[in-house]
Amino acid sequence: MRWGRIPAISQYVLIFIAVTFTWLMGLMGYVRSGLRQHWHVYGIIRDHSPDAFTPTLGFATKVVSVTVLLFFLLIGVVFWIASLHDRPDFAAYRDPPPPRLRRGLAGVRQWRLRRT
Repeated sequence: MRWGRIPAISQYVLIFIAVTFTWLMGLMGYVRSGLRQHWHVYGIIRDHSPDAFTPTLGFATKVVSVTVLLFFLLIGVVFWIASLHDRPDFAAYRDPPPPRLRRGLAGVRQWRLRRT
């Protein structure tokens, strides 16, 4: 093992663990609230309203799964955009301006310095 180096499979395992934990937290959060079903405070204050409804665990699983997948898809897009910075064709945007424009910008800087 060397510090700062990690095999490719380890990176995939770390992403898998993050997805698994997020998915499990979402599902168990629903299970906890779904156990109360028709109660505001379990065993003390019952919900008698006609709209009292708790979705099934299967429906909640679908909603949580779609949410987790969308979340990690968006995180992947953010990392993809960040990786574009190191591409060689992006270097054209990082190069300094041409000499004529550089002289013009230097004049603007000098003018700003004289004003202050």
